[in-house]
Order: sequence, then structure tokens, then C-alpha cells
Amino acid sequence: MKSVLTILLFLLVMSSEAQQVFRSLDEVQQFAAIHNTEILNAARKTLVAGNDLSAARGTLLPQINGSAAFQDNLRLSTTLIPAEIFGGPAGTYSEVQFGQKYNYNAFLTGSLDIVNVGSWFRIRSSKIEEQIAQASELQVKQLISEQIAAAYYMTLLSAEACHLAQLSKQTSDSLLQSVTENARTAWWTKLP
Repeated sequence: MKSVLTILLFLLVMSSEAQQVFRSLDEVQQFAAIHNTEILNAARKTLVAGNDLSAARGTLLPQINGSAAFQDNLRLSTTLIPAEIFGGPAGTYSEVQFGQKYNYNAFLTGSLDIVNVGSWFRIRSSKIEEQIAQASELQVKQLISEQIAAAYYMTLLSAEACHLAQLSKQTSDSLLQSVTENARTAWWTKLP
């Protein structure tokens, strides 16, 4: 039973060390840059804006379309034609098969828009959107950085205020002890 309690106490102490401790403002800001959801969302919006710009530029690239077809005519259809075309007797018909056993078709076309106002407008607006997203990301980073700095320095200030309050209490306690001692040994307390 004693060993089980010791193990549980050990596990409790080990789990209490899970909180992360920061030694400087730079460490806090680096941690926030990696884990803050607002910063991550702003970075993703910038990435999306960059991808939109790439897609808009892609509309000006040459377009190439192609197709290929292969046909194996397993059985060619039989057609009856007058035999006299081939020098046969009049009024008779010959069975003939037209076509090729194998047929292959392929084509390739390319196009390039030299003047495409819509694409140029899309590229221009995508560039502006990317710049806005980058500015927004910087603004979010700056705002979060300022909030973190304010909270960090407020924490340091609170810790210093706590320390000063403890010193003030110690000073007050020693002053009270001194006054109490003086009051006990004062000359007026010895009067009959």
C-alpha cells in the first residue's frame, strides 16, 4: 500500500511539471508564432492568396488540348453493290466490305491568349489580395506580439509587486514589533 501511494505521488509530481516555463519575452513570442491560431490563420490566408495569384497567372499560359483514338474493326460491315461496276453481269450484286481493319486518329491543338483583359484583371486583383493578406498577417503578428509583451510585463510587474508587498509586510511587522517592545519598556508604562 505504501509503495502504491509513493508511485501515485511520484506520478502526480511528474504531471505537475507539464506546464511550460518561459525565461524571456523572446521565448514567449517564438512559442506564440508557432502555436497562436490567429497567426496561423493569417499565414494560411497569405498562402491561399499566393496560390490564387499563381492560378490567375496560369490562365495566361498556353493551353494545349489533345485527343487520341484507336479503333479495331473486328468485323467490317458487308455492303451489296451492283456487280456491273466491277465488270460483272448486269442485275447481279456483289458483297463488298469497305473500311480498314485498324483506324487511328489523333489531334493536338494549342492556344495562347495574347489579349485577355479578364485574366490580366484577375492577376492584378490577386496581387492586391496577396498584398492585403501579407499586410494583415503582419498586423496580426504585431498585435499578438504587443498583447504578449503587455501580458508578460504585467506578469513581471505583478511578481515584483508581490515581492514589494512581502517586503512591506516584513517592514511593517518589524516596525510593529519595535513599537510593541518600546511600548512595553516605555517610561509612562512604569508610572504608578
